[in-house]
Amino acid sequence: MKLIPLVLYTFICLNLFSQKGSKKKIYSSFTLINDNLESTRNKLSKQINTQYFDLIKEKGKDSTIVSISDSLRIKSNDLVNYLSRIKVFLIIKTEQLEKKVVVENDTIIGLEQLEHFDDYFTPSELLIGENRWDAKKGKYTANEISKRIKEYSLFITDTCFKQFEKEIVYLGKYWNSDDFYHKPLAGIITQIALIQLNVKLTEQATINSFYHKIK
Repeated sequence: MKLIPLVLYTFICLNLFSQKGSKKKIYSSFTLINDNLESTRNKLSKQINTQYFDLIKEKGKDSTIVSISDSLRIKSNDLVNYLSRIKVFLIIKTEQLEKKVVVENDTIIGLEQLEHFDDYFTPSELLIGENRWDAKKGKYTANEISKRIKEYSLFITDTCFKQFEKEIVYLGKYWNSDDFYHKPLAGIITQIALIQLNVKLTEQATINSFYHKIK
């Protein structure tokens, strides 16, 4: 599987907005895309866990490449979990709900349950602020998302790439904080789900390269 570029996602969204019909019909498409992204990521995570286990069996738990793969797994999961917290934050603030309503049994409520799915202002204000050219900073902002994605990409290039010669198309090429500016809540949640999937695809591509290294 290859990374899914945001240009493809944007193209899909533009097609959705060009459709004739009610807002509910248009945003039901976001729900479908988001659900498929989440489902694919969950399946991919299970595959990756198996790959980690096989790598340990092949090289031994004390090998350098397994140590690096452990760091990769931690950093990938940390970034995915952080992005999930961003989604929870946006839904709580935009929908004016308590966290226990948004997250139940470690599962975030679906887009179909959102009342303000078409709110363009609140998510943009929370993540970027009034001035996109001087975006706000903080734990749950587009600036922080950008920072964490860059850190993850640097780990892939500076630490993991040194173990093999094959280049990986990494996550940093496919995201820009402007992608969150003046976008509806449903679109931003779906876009974050796409970033999360691309994190796992990057992780899998790196693990696959480790396999090539040891064979």
